[in-house]
Amino acid sequence: MAAGERRPRESGFLADGAHRIWWELHGTGDQEVVCLLNGLAMHTKAWYPFLDDRPGYDVLLYDYLGQGASSSPDEPIEINLNVNIRQEVIVRLERDAEELLQQNQDLF
Repeated sequence: MAAGERRPRESGFLADGAHRIWWELHGTGDQEVVCLLNGLAMHTKAWYPFLDDRPGYDVLLYDYLGQGASSSPDEPIEINLNVNIRQEVIVRLERDAEELLQQNQDLF
């Protein structure tokens, strides 16, 4: 599928106080989930060309604060804040966060 034609199965914003975090879930909904983390100055759509390279997995993407569709706070962003946001994304999507973290320790 061409990257421009790709649409997530689920997507939306998670509100965390004054912050809004954009997330997307790609796949069938019945597979193990992997979370691909953005690099610097990146956004979820940058992963689209690579999603077909992950057969057998659903893929969770989200924009860090200040990236893509997520809000940009006025104060500097700390790495711990992005780690907390990743955890919140997983929990709010009602995934078993403990299982996801244990199965993919090298990704987190």
